[in-house]
Amino acid sequence: MKQIGKLGQKIFRRVKPKKMNGRYLDGVLLLEICRNYEQAINSGNIPNIESAWSGLCKSETLKAFQQAETILLQEEKKFSDGRCLAKAEMK
Repeated sequence: MKQIGKLGQKIFRRVKPKKMNGRYLDGVLLLEICRNYEQAINSGNIPNIESAWSGLCKSETLKAFQQAETILLQEEKKFSDGRCLAKAEMK
């Protein structure tokens, strides 16, 4: 177990966070970029960093919009049910 811990420490010391267009990529974003590259290669195209980034931005924007819409609908339901939050509860 000590060896596994040492290996993990060694990896994390040497590996730098991945960035694309000035934004750090977490595991989910990095995986999405890889999927875009894979799709391009499997369809006989050449992977394009710019189109992969554009697709990633569209995906993240859609996800944020859906989350915001869900929250808005939940709050709207509370309001229509007469359970409107007091100003102090919103903070």
